[in-house]
Amino acid sequence: MPTLKLLRDGSSPILRTVAIWTVATAVVVCCRQTLAQQPKPATEESKTESKEPKAESADKPAAPPAAAKPKGFQQLAVDDSQRKMRLPVMQMLRARKFESGRVSSTGEEQFDGYYKRYALPRWTQKKNHTLLPALRKELRNDLLTGKSGPPHDRLNALSLDYLGKMSRANLHPVVRFNAMLMIGDLNARQPTGRNEPGVALPEALPALLETLEDEKQIEAVKVAALIGIIRHARLEITNEQSRNQMIGAMLKLATAKSAPGRSSAGHAWMRCQAIEALAALGTIGSQGTVVKTLVGIIAEPGTPLSLRCTAAWAIGQLKYQSAGGLDLKTMVTQLGTLAADICAAEFKRLEEEIPRAVPKRGSRYPRAMGTMGGGMDMMGGEFGMGMGMGSGARNTKTVPLEKLLKASRRSLMARLDDVVTGFQAITRIAAGSPQEALVTELQKKLEEVLTFLEDSDLDEDEESLVDLLKEEHTELRALLANDSKAKKSSPKKASDG
Repeated sequence: MPTLKLLRDGSSPILRTVAIWTVATAVVVCCRQTLAQQPKPATEESKTESKEPKAESADKPAAPPAAAKPKGFQQLAVDDSQRKMRLPVMQMLRARKFESGRVSSTGEEQFDGYYKRYALPRWTQKKNHTLLPALRKELRNDLLTGKSGPPHDRLNALSLDYLGKMSRANLHPVVRFNAMLMIGDLNARQPTGRNEPGVALPEALPALLETLEDEKQIEAVKVAALIGIIRHARLEITNEQSRNQMIGAMLKLATAKSAPGRSSAGHAWMRCQAIEALAALGTIGSQGTVVKTLVGIIAEPGTPLSLRCTAAWAIGQLKYQSAGGLDLKTMVTQLGTLAADICAAEFKRLEEEIPRAVPKRGSRYPRAMGTMGGGMDMMGGEFGMGMGMGSGARNTKTVPLEKLLKASRRSLMARLDDVVTGFQAITRIAAGSPQEALVTELQKKLEEVLTFLEDSDLDEDEESLVDLLKEEHTELRALLANDSKAKKSSPKKASDG
C-alpha cells in the first residue's frame, strides 16, 4: 500500500504510524547524507561575524560578500526592523489591494520588504529549524488571508521565486526541504472547505518537475518536490501540456531501475510515489501507456513486493473507457501471479521468523538457539525507504509469536487488498472477454482469503496461517494454469484443522 495513501486514507493507527515514520526517516536519511558531503561548519570567528545583520536587496535573498568563501551552511540576514510591517501587510492582503506606503515607499515595496528581508529569511536561521513547520503554516495562513487579488498573487509569485532560490542555495537541507514543500503547497485559488480544496498554483508545477530531474539537487528536496507533484495531480491539472509533462516525468521515474547515488530501497520508494502520482491523474495514457507501464512493473523480476503492490493498486485507480488497446490476458496473469508471490514470500518468511519468536506450547516450530538480529523488519525493507530495524548483530530479545503473526496478517491483508483493487478495475472492462471467467474466479479467491485473514484466531495459530498461505499459493498458481480442479477448492479456516 503506498506510503502517502496510508496517510490519506482511514488506515489503522499502526499502518499510519509506519507511513509517517517512513516519510520522516526518508527525509532524515537524505539530510544526513547531504550533511556528510558538506564542508565543516564555520569557525567561531566566522560565527561572530555572521551575527551582525547585513543589508539585503528587496529582489533576491541575502548572500555573503563575493570575496568571502562560504563556510558551512549559509544563514540569510534577517532585518528585524521589518517585523513591525506585518500589520500593514496583513491589511493589504485583507483589502486585496496595495495601500500607499509610509514616507516615499510604495505599498508593493513595503510588501516585498517584509517578506524578502524578514519573514522568509527567518527560515534559514539555525535557531528556527525546529520552527519550520510553523513558519510554513504562517505563510499558508497569509495566503489564506489574502484569498485573491493583487497582494495575494504577488505573494504567490514572490514565494515561488524566493523559495525556489532557497531550495538550490547552500542552506541547511532541512531549510531546502521545507522551502520545496511550501512551493508544492502554493495555490492559485485558496481552499474554502472540504468540498472545495482549491487549485494548485500552475506556475509551481514546472519548478517541482525540474527539481525532481535536477541531478545536482539533494535527495531531501527531490522527496519534497515529489510530494508536491502528487498534490498537483490530486487537485487536477487543467493545462494539457503540463499534464503531459507530468505523465512523462512520472513514467520516467517509475520505470527507472536505479538512480545514481540512491540506494535500491530508497529508489523503490521514489518509484512508488511516482506511481501514486500517475494513479492520482487517473489517465491510462496514450494507447494505454500508463497501464502497460504498471503491468510491466508488476512483472519485473526481483522487484520489491511493495512496488509491485503499488502498481496493482494504481491499476485500480485509473479511468477506463473500454478494454480497447489493452492486453487483458497479461494484466490478469500478472495480477494473479503477484497474489501468488505475496503468499509465497510470506509463508517462507514466517517459516524463517517463527523459530525466533517466543513459541506457544506444542508449536511445531521450536525456538532457534543463538538467533541473529535483523528479524524485526516485518513491514520495512519494502515499505517506504526500507529502513529495517534489524542490525545483524546477535540479539537475545525475542518477538512474541502473537505479535509476529498479527503483523504478518495485517501486512498480507494490505498487499492482497491492493491486488483486489486492481482486479476490480479489470472486472469492469473484461465483461464478454475470454478473460472474464478467470478474472471472476481470481477475484473471488482473493476476497475469500481476505475474509479468512480477518480472523484474529490466526494470531495464535502459526500452523494454520502458514498452511493457509501455502494452500492459496498452490491454488492461485493452478488457477493461472487453468486447472479446473483448483476452481472447486476453497481456503480452510484456522479452526477447520
